[in-house]
Amino acid sequence: MRFFIVILRKTNFMKKEFIVFFFFILFGSFSAQDDCVFNDDYEGLTREVLTNYNKNLKIKFNPKNKITTTQLNTGEILNLSIGGCDHFNYFGEITSEIDFKNQKQLQEKLIWMVNHFFGKKFGDDYQKIIKNHQFKLSQNSTSTKKNFEIEFKDQKESNIIYETFIFEKINSKKTKISTSVYMN
Repeated sequence: MRFFIVILRKTNFMKKEFIVFFFFILFGSFSAQDDCVFNDDYEGLTREVLTNYNKNLKIKFNPKNKITTTQLNTGEILNLSIGGCDHFNYFGEITSEIDFKNQKQLQEKLIWMVNHFFGKKFGDDYQKIIKNHQFKLSQNSTSTKKNFEIEFKDQKESNIIYETFIFEKINSKKTKISTSVYMN
């Protein structure tokens, strides 16, 4: 603010002109993206990760919820969102033909999804979470939807938040697996 006061004194701006100039400098010359701590190009970041996984995937981006949907070679449907302005978020949801009762296979698919689309560091962390049973079944779980609260604290990165992971029975043959991680 001292910089602008100096301009006012040295150039003898009238008070109205200075206020308009000051307002323009503060608000008019910056876009919303300039204020972002992280990268909020959800579509670009998510497409990059999916293309690195398989360049032949057909990708559909929904700008309203910032989620990209694709069908993997396995036939599974993947919903993925990567990016953020003040908080950088990884969200993944995969619909698989793994039986809802087969918790071990669902956990393995969760780790696979995180490792491939969130990055190796988060994949390794989820491996530790599952192996060391650092999660508990949430009280709001039902017979067709299991919410697991993660009790894992990364000692090196205190700004990383591991959200719950969810296994949801879609029908007798399909289960939805979802989770998210964010940094602030």
